Amino acid sequence: MGALLSSSSSSIEDPAAFVAEKLKAEKPVLFSKSYCPSCRATKRLLDGLGVVYDLHELDSFGEPRNGPVQQALKKHSGIVSTPQLFFQGKFIGDNSVLQRMGGEDVKAALQK
Repeated sequence: MGALLSSSSSSIEDPAAFVAEKLKAEKPVLFSKSYCPSCRATKRLLDGLGVVYDLHELDSFGEPRNGPVQQALKKHSGIVSTPQLFFQGKFIGDNSVLQRMGGEDVKAALQK
């Protein structure tokens, strides 16, 4: 259970295409940063619920703060901050939303 990490040592050439492709995943997709306390809280929540999700740590791609991938994400979520959780192309929420939802509601939102 838990995250399936996607990483790369180089920056993303086409951020909009990268985001669009990742949002096609059948399982939940989390865009995060490894050093971000809110991101760590979201990962703990999802891991505690036994959710298997694709994890994309934007700092591992060489993304600057609020960089091109986050700008591309904003077109789908309306926010630029991380973390951002999506399921089947739909924005579920950031950490504050997920924490307010609570475990059972988060699990329900991640069901097909």
